[in-house]
Amino acid sequence: MRVFVRIVIIAALVWLAMVLFMGVHELEKHTMDADGNPIQENEVKVMYYFGGITLVVISIGVVVALSLIPAIGDRVGAFFYNPNEQIEANPHADALACMAQGDYGGAIKDYFKAYDKNPLDTHAISEIAHIYCDKLEDDVAASATLEEVLKKEWPDEDSVFLRNRLVDIYWNYQKDAIRSREILIDIAENMPETKYAANAQHRLLEIDRALSSEEFAHAPQAAPQATPQEPEESDREI
Repeated sequence: MRVFVRIVIIAALVWLAMVLFMGVHELEKHTMDADGNPIQENEVKVMYYFGGITLVVISIGVVVALSLIPAIGDRVGAFFYNPNEQIEANPHADALACMAQGDYGGAIKDYFKAYDKNPLDTHAISEIAHIYCDKLEDDVAASATLEEVLKKEWPDEDSVFLRNRLVDIYWNYQKDAIRSREILIDIAENMPETKYAANAQHRLLEIDRALSSEEFAHAPQAAPQATPQEPEESDREI
């Protein structure tokens, strides 16, 4: 619709320019009187007509520029920033749509499809674990999924990310301090002087602190001493 309006405006301006030009052409024939003297009034009209033609031409240029500059800018931007490449669709779009509809099983299937297409898609695996734990209340399936994918080789950063997600499930959902600590100790020992080791040590301290607090809270109280009972009549010495 906007293109049609601009075409109509340009056509109207071109028509107006032609009318003014024709008027100038006619006036030029009558700029002199019969005696050869210039007609001042007609010369002034010619100047006005030329001024009008100039304004019309400028208006046409402005309309054309406003129509073409955005398209040219898009083409230039596409050439320099994304040459010969189409914008990629979100690989998790189908899974997100299922989540919005409450179809958590469908979301898990779509995240697995995304992972099959990109075996380094840690986000898809993390989201699968999240859905199992928080939406389906199946932390066993979540930990089993992470354990399975961690059997293959991963880049260090991806491996640490997934193992930390597994620690989240072991500790926060299953209260399995032994396996949680094993993973964190392995990270801290095998990746010394890295941010991963520092984070692992910090989490170890948190788990140890929580364990100490729980052990203290659930420590058995000293059992009260039994009050000695009088022997029954039949047990008394005669």
